[in-house]
Amino acid sequence: MINKDFNIAALIAKHISGEINEDETLLLNRWRKEKTSNEDLFQRLCNSEHQKTYFEESNSYDSITGWNILNQKIDNQNRRYRIRKVLSYAAAILLPVLFVGSSLFFTSDNQSEIPSQFYLSHSILPGEAKAILTLGSGEVVNITSQKDLADNHSSFLQQDSSTLCFNTAQTLLAQAEIPLHKIEIPRGGEYKLVLSDGTRVHLNSMSSLRFPGTFTADAREVELDGEAYFDVTPGNSPFIVNVRGLKVEVLGTSFNISAYPDEDLETTLVTGSVKLSTDNGESFMLKPSQQAILSSDHNEMNIRTIDTYTYTSWVNGLIHFKDERLEDIMRTLSRWYDIDVVYTSQNLKNLRFGCHIDKYDEITPFLKLLEETEKMKIKIDGHQISFGN
Repeated sequence: MINKDFNIAALIAKHISGEINEDETLLLNRWRKEKTSNEDLFQRLCNSEHQKTYFEESNSYDSITGWNILNQKIDNQNRRYRIRKVLSYAAAILLPVLFVGSSLFFTSDNQSEIPSQFYLSHSILPGEAKAILTLGSGEVVNITSQKDLADNHSSFLQQDSSTLCFNTAQTLLAQAEIPLHKIEIPRGGEYKLVLSDGTRVHLNSMSSLRFPGTFTADAREVELDGEAYFDVTPGNSPFIVNVRGLKVEVLGTSFNISAYPDEDLETTLVTGSVKLSTDNGESFMLKPSQQAILSSDHNEMNIRTIDTYTYTSWVNGLIHFKDERLEDIMRTLSRWYDIDVVYTSQNLKNLRFGCHIDKYDEITPFLKLLEETEKMKIKIDGHQISFGN
């Protein structure tokens, strides 16, 4: 029963992602026709609004209750054996969003049956709001210190919780040269910024933004390294993000840019429209729910339709992965949790998983669930995590 449920879950996941083949489609259709309830379940899982609602509510998901529901439907075998073997699959069967192929799906808050000895005295805690601001004058300000900021720069800067606000009452200036400020987010950090025109920017770990304290009358232009989510205030002048040879131009819209070194540059449009211009003269227009991927060598641009929530969930406290390589997953997590990752076997890097993680939880439960797949052994030494066979 467990194997059948998991196989059906995998087939639905492939159908949703568009990677299902003809033979698998026949198997899935046969299952759908067996019972009306099967078809009803299939339609619910394929509904995009239902998927989005799931992710928004997932933090309140009661994994123990979910397991009890599953437990009533499977054969009465040794319960401890089932928990150990099914833990990594239960969420894929029960929860209404599924991922590709043999990927693992789980939430990091599922801590049932995790031995207490796995939690080390040195917990790996999540990142926090912190940043360094270098003003156009060259002065460096630690903007995690609210007192210093308020005392020294209250005339044009305000800090509210984890957000830094420039004086939005300033008018656009016509002068050609305006000193640029720079905000840098260290490893294990994030920070929010409100620019002088009211545009909101959420900066991710190991990212930086160069921007003027006040925009000129004919353009609003910033420079990004790393990843940021922009909610641009509409205006008469275009808002331009310069990032690794790509110019992203908008009037008023919401979008995410991920442009870390040695990784593909991804621009994900949530609302509005975006014009992309490359350094070789090409230009592209994006519509909502489209993503442009510029290869790291700038030789190829691909545009595809995606679920934007997958690429913007980090703004709302979730880090989401869909059928991704372990190495890519851990690269992302290493920036947020400020960890180093070591692989004793190269083939481990290519293991693929689907999961979403509450970014404000510590990482240890997530690592233990990875071990529950029985595909790897994990060792934690301070802030170094080693994966081995």
